[in-house]
Amino acid sequence: MEQTPDFAKPPIVEFVLGAQFAPLENFTTGHFGLFWERLGREEWPIAGEEPPLDPQFELFDAPRWRTARNLQFKLQPGFQPGRFTLQNADRDRMIQLQDTRLLLNWRKRTSGDSVKYPSYKVLIDEFEKQFAFLEDFVAEHQLGELQLNQWEITYVDSFPQGELWQSPADWQRILPGLFGTLSTTTQTELSLEHRAAEWSYEIKPKKGRLHVNAQVGFLTESQQPSLLLNITARGPVNGNGIRALREGLDFGHLVSVREFLAMVNPDIKALWNQQ
Repeated sequence: MEQTPDFAKPPIVEFVLGAQFAPLENFTTGHFGLFWERLGREEWPIAGEEPPLDPQFELFDAPRWRTARNLQFKLQPGFQPGRFTLQNADRDRMIQLQDTRLLLNWRKRTSGDSVKYPSYKVLIDEFEKQFAFLEDFVAEHQLGELQLNQWEITYVDSFPQGELWQSPADWQRILPGLFGTLSTTTQTELSLEHRAAEWSYEIKPKKGRLHVNAQVGFLTESQQPSLLLNITARGPVNGNGIRALREGLDFGHLVSVREFLAMVNPDIKALWNQQ
């Protein structure tokens, strides 16, 4: 796999690895308790439950701008188990499990130079172990066939207000690969107060999509506004099992990092101390 650069101080604040699969027909709420017990309650002491995530598929039959994004048809049983979450004691890692998904989140919980992104290599190895554990668990409890259909990887980067920008009009200085120069009429004096945008790119030829979203948000531990850049790569799994899943995630990682670095001002990248 092509190597991507490492930085001592990258702006990343959240990272997600995900596998989507066909519904496990025999999965129930009770199986989550068994899963948690087997995975280790001491290592993952904080449990929760959220509504299940809808299936996501990158289809190429029609342009995305012609698709009614809010129109969805779902055939599913009357009761569907929720999405169960497990967090470690430091709350910087979270496992999410439902009958069609397994996800691993890393989150930057505190600010400061001492908090470091563990790296893709560390987190993909952790995710592989958790997926292998799920494979064994599904087989042991005869929950159905684990048929992979989609890989997904997400990066969230934060650029706090005051350090690199004062108003949304400054965003093109940070991400010139996304934002062009804004212009206003000469008849009035305008000051940009809010800005949000999103883009979707086909990973050619029909290997998946790269979704990019930029908007102002607030980090959990701070009320300071930040420019939050969310990059998600998603595509079909070509085969089954961990090897096919890893191939898709490695590809999504490469595309996401390569395109992100192409968006950023070189002077900004220099602040991250490439290793």
